Amino acid sequence: MTQEERDDSSKIDENIAFGQLGTFTHNMLAFGLSKKLCNDFLKKQAVIGNLNEEQYKLLSDHIEKMAAE
Repeated sequence: MTQEERDDSSKIDENIAFGQLGTFTHNMLAFGLSKKLCNDFLKKQAVIGNLNEEQYKLLSDHIEKMAAE
């Protein structure tokens, strides 16, 4: 596997993690779990999923918005 292929694979994995975390945290809030629990979960999983700061911020902002509704 070339370096470019490894980089592409890593980016794909990061995007999958981002999408799954978005769905998962959305459902957590929809089922009534607390905002704090969702944020704590996101923080841990963002590290594991190797999300960048922008992706983390987008998901964190989504949690804030959903919790306010």
